[in-house]
Amino acid sequence: MADEVMHDKLARVPLWFGEPSKDAISAEHWVQRITSLQTTNKWSDAVTAGHAYHALRCTGLDFYDSLVTDCKNVHSWEFIK
Repeated sequence: MADEVMHDKLARVPLWFGEPSKDAISAEHWVQRITSLQTTNKWSDAVTAGHAYHALRCTGLDFYDSLVTDCKNVHSWEFIK
């Protein structure tokens, strides 16, 4: 049971606020973590983009919204990262 709980915590996409005072890791490390999870879980590009979106908060979400406003391909992790 303890191994399952630890695996669940390791497998989570970390939240990203886009604010150094709130983020526990750098933007580069956040992208690496999501890309690693994508590989491990065999997520498609679109599924990975969805997981990344759901982890965004505050300024991080504002960044995503700016991509939507500019009609960018927000359904592609390769584009977002």
